[in-house]
Formats: sequence, C-alpha cells, structure tokens
Amino acid sequence: MIDKNNIDDDNLYAKVILSSTSKYLHLEALKGGQIISYLGVVDVYFDQVQLWLDRTEVFIDCILGTINLYIPMHWNVVNNIDLYCSNVSNDTTRTKPSENAPQLTLTGKVILGTVSILYI
Repeated sequence: MIDKNNIDDDNLYAKVILSSTSKYLHLEALKGGQIISYLGVVDVYFDQVQLWLDRTEVFIDCILGTINLYIPMHWNVVNNIDLYCSNVSNDTTRTKPSENAPQLTLTGKVILGTVSILYI
C-alpha cells in the first residue's frame, strides 16, 4: 500500500494505491497539483486555499478509485476530465459563481472510478 502526500512549492501531490488518505490544504497560492488514486480513496479539502492568480489546474489520475474534492462554494470548477466507464458528480443545484470567481480546472482521466465535487 502506498500513501504519499506532500506540497512542494505550492503544488499539491497526493497519491494512494490500495489505501486512503485525507488532505487538508492550507495555502495562500496553490499553483497546481496532481491527485492519483489506484484502488484507493482520496479526500482533498480546498476550503483553506487561495488559487495562484485565481486560476489553477489540478491533474486527476484515477483507476478503480474514488476522489472526493471539497471546493469552496464561490469557486468556478471546469471539468475537463476524460471518463472511461466512470462518473464525475458535480452539485449543480448551487448558485453559479460570478465569472470573476477563482477557477479550478480539472484535467486527466478516470477509468472505472468516481470523482465527486462537493461544495462547502
């Protein structure tokens, strides 16, 4: 089982294989990141984060895993994740943020897994 987590130069890195982890971020300038889940569960909390220049991209790599992202209610989330027999759930009942709101772009791939975007 592998469970690696770190933040280096304001870049998030979380990786789990056959394991689970929770990451509570406290950053003033998140520049980017990578979240990897192979047969595992990753929870990442962005509620104590400011995005670098109000725009950040996070790469998702999920195979047979689950990634739960806890995002501030006022952020815009752009979903550019490629799905293969998978699902990305995004709460669309919330009030849409303004066009000038911080923007988190999600890229990467999910194969036989789930990514949940939960607003807090």
